[in-house]
Amino acid sequence: MKKLMKLMVALVIVTASATALQAEVVDNAYFTVTTPDDSWLAGNDGGALQSIGARAILYRNDAQHRVMELARIDCIDGAFEPREYLKELIVSRQDAFSRGVKQFGAIADTTFLGYKAQCVHFEKFQNQGTYACTAIAFNAGFTTFLILQGYRADQANVVGWILSNALKIKVNATPLATVAQYVAAASAVLARHRLPIYNNEYLDHVGLSSDSTTVEMEVVIPYTRADAIVVPTFVQAMRDHVMKTFRQQAALNLLYAAIVRERKALRYTYVDNDMHDIGTLLITPPEYEILLKP
Repeated sequence: MKKLMKLMVALVIVTASATALQAEVVDNAYFTVTTPDDSWLAGNDGGALQSIGARAILYRNDAQHRVMELARIDCIDGAFEPREYLKELIVSRQDAFSRGVKQFGAIADTTFLGYKAQCVHFEKFQNQGTYACTAIAFNAGFTTFLILQGYRADQANVVGWILSNALKIKVNATPLATVAQYVAAASAVLARHRLPIYNNEYLDHVGLSSDSTTVEMEVVIPYTRADAIVVPTFVQAMRDHVMKTFRQQAALNLLYAAIVRERKALRYTYVDNDMHDIGTLLITPPEYEILLKP
């Protein structure tokens, strides 16, 4: 069994005034998609992501009612790392769409609708048909999009053309105006699966302090990487991620970190921007339990 350790990261919040919604996003739509004719069927996935985003499914059948082409569009509030999101959901087969897939291509850089994105190609055998599939992940404003598309290998990729030409993204539709909303949205996602945030690390828990000034995040780090983590670099990456996430909602002051190595433990001491000692995270083998000492 892979051993994991958890690192608690605290972020001090300075709340800013909420950005006014633009007229074109008042309808709260994350995206629109237009199909070329009525042979295409589209629908909502029963509100599967109702509390945290949106999901739509698009597909076309042949005369025997076999699915010839299909697409799924997921939107999740939070602006998570696209490459790690693909690794966690698709390549690790956490998502039902990728279960049963024997082999995946390498995750590669791409662009989609003008956004920098990550993609992975794979084949999926289902209902006596082989589908050529692509999963694409990218961030648009405060939202992470996961686009899944597949078509029978002997057919033209019309669904790919539709998604590339008729899918319109509405950036920052229903932006999260408060940090508390972000915490609630992230917690709702975490009820389903961990969220990747940096290399092989995952967000396992997120909470808000009683005075609403601090976001506390529990980050799961693979045991094999524990000695390789350079805490200041890791915390800076966390800072960059969260500041980008909240760039229109709040200004953040993330606690910086310094490492003090001891004989049988790693002690991470956190200080604020003015170098005032805030607290210490003590990681003790073999369980690697982490204690926050004020």
